[in-house]
Amino acid sequence: MRRTDAGSANAGSGDKSSAGGAGQTSQPTRRSERAAPLVGRLHPMNRVRRMTGFKVTGFKVTMFVAAGLGTGLLMACAPAPAARTADPASATQARSRQAVAQLPAPPSGNTASGNTASGNTASGNTASGPAPTGPAARSTVALAATPVTSVDAASPRVSLRADSAMTAPLLATFTASLPADGTASWQFQGGETATGASVSHVFYQPGRYSVQATLTAGGRSYLATLPLEVKSGGPEQAAAVLLQDSGSLALSALGSVVYAPYTPSFMLGGRATTPQRQPLQAGTHTVQVGIDAPSGTLTRSYTFRSGAALSEAELARRQEYEADVLRLTNAARAAGWDCRRQAYGGVALPPLKSDAQLTVAARAQSVGMALNGYFAHRSATDGSLPDARIRASGYRPASDAENIAAGQPTPESVVSAWLKSPGHCPNIMGNYDDIGVAYARQDGSPYGDYWTQVFGRK
Repeated sequence: MRRTDAGSANAGSGDKSSAGGAGQTSQPTRRSERAAPLVGRLHPMNRVRRMTGFKVTGFKVTMFVAAGLGTGLLMACAPAPAARTADPASATQARSRQAVAQLPAPPSGNTASGNTASGNTASGNTASGPAPTGPAARSTVALAATPVTSVDAASPRVSLRADSAMTAPLLATFTASLPADGTASWQFQGGETATGASVSHVFYQPGRYSVQATLTAGGRSYLATLPLEVKSGGPEQAAAVLLQDSGSLALSALGSVVYAPYTPSFMLGGRATTPQRQPLQAGTHTVQVGIDAPSGTLTRSYTFRSGAALSEAELARRQEYEADVLRLTNAARAAGWDCRRQAYGGVALPPLKSDAQLTVAARAQSVGMALNGYFAHRSATDGSLPDARIRASGYRPASDAENIAAGQPTPESVVSAWLKSPGHCPNIMGNYDDIGVAYARQDGSPYGDYWTQVFGRK
């Protein structure tokens, strides 16, 4: 029998779990997850989503809000053996004994990306636990621009995309849907202007703003005003996202709260460094980020463990495992795996494309967990959540999600576990276009094998 421990999580708190007896499901808990070591764990997290909209009547803009709350789920599968030895081989065998569920086989004759279900079945391959995070918080604002002369049902539309927290400093992207001959100009408070169908603007200070859009389409002029309230992000503070890989590191100051434009500086081991990826020896390191802000000089330090660069054999194994996870994930989508019914025959979905930036975000998560001994969506080294790692990698998502797992020894076992999880499966079968997959192995760590899927749609 396997055990699942369910807990709840949200975007603003740490990941949760509690221990339960064999073959039982525990009650959700909001305590920080510090249960006894388990093998075959996976983790999903759904975050709050909010949609804010505007509609135009004449020249009056009315705001309306529709809110939806996602749920969080933490699942821990397969209790660890009563005693674990330091011998890597025996530890691997112990993990293998925990896995009993099989990878769901698609209907006979069905193929996905050229991969049939046979060969992906559980014959000899075990499956275990589940792990995901739901769509990241985003706010999409849409309005129909009002013509200067009269209201037209076919008038162009303007949308705003920004983080739903709406806190400063806020990066917002304004987009106008226009015909080929259409034009758009934007005026921001403070006299700044921009032109183009899609423009971005940073609101550094909290407050109430008004953005005016002047559009032309089909020989007609349109005018729209978007009211916008940007909330305070709290006291100014420096922050960093550590994008770890085996034997290397890249840095970002994303997550810092600074109410003015700034250029961060970084120090690694007491020496000035750049945010670009650089080789890193195995061991314990300290990174410091510094920012000259309106309130003064801000600094913050992070201590973390780094591993050695992978050998050729280790790199080949990682690449093979990650390719298999992508293949099995797309096989489930193509065969129409139904998360609710736990059977094939649902709506077939297009394959996810491997994305280099999302892979960087996934790698930071898997490597970070393996080297620093934690299992959570929130990094124990820098405090970042999935959306921060995704944006620090350079990917600008309209929506994103993350699945994590630990202790599953094979791609088949981890994908099977995710598909069987009511929290993780919807991410695999979700409305995403891109994916990053990362596998990390660390002998002597609590779970040995660590897996991450990061999903994105621009």
